[in-house]
Amino acid sequence: MELLIKSLEEAMKHIPNKKTYAIRLEGSWDYGFDNLRESDNWMQIKTYCFDDIWPREWKEYSWVDLNDSYFNGTLADSWENLSKKYPLMTKQSLLGLLESRGHAYDRVILFEKSDAIKIINDFDNLSKGAEAVLIHCKKGQNRSPAVGIALNEIFNFGVEGLKEQYPYYRRYIYSTMLDAGKEIFGK
Repeated sequence: MELLIKSLEEAMKHIPNKKTYAIRLEGSWDYGFDNLRESDNWMQIKTYCFDDIWPREWKEYSWVDLNDSYFNGTLADSWENLSKKYPLMTKQSLLGLLESRGHAYDRVILFEKSDAIKIINDFDNLSKGAEAVLIHCKKGQNRSPAVGIALNEIFNFGVEGLKEQYPYYRRYIYSTMLDAGKEIFGK
């Protein structure tokens, strides 16, 4: 199975050249995505809605290297420079700031195990004969890679290196998907 993980912009330009099952991940502020490009190769297009948030007790950024260039864009500077500018700031308080971004007041739809079960069951029941699966969210960096990596493991697509290719996949969503897969298939 070919696995295509894309941003909304990339997905809107995509025209499948083989039988493709699509998973669209909207957030509460997306107000419905425009239709994908018309093609007879779309087997099924399923849309799910949840935000890029996680429960307060979940530590989404426990793996983070604060000197990674990704966080320079998020934090506007490297940990080394931030710690010089703000000597009272600790790595723990900075990680607390990052974690708090998962609890934004304007994003309210938490991904639940029931969402994972729905995605997995829909895929299992509706993707028969598909040669590819396209998964997209708004930016293609967190939610869609998490769902794609989990489906790859649950259904044994055989795609290697996804965690390295998408290092900022949302761990909470990935973990919830795997738990649901174990509940459904017992593996």
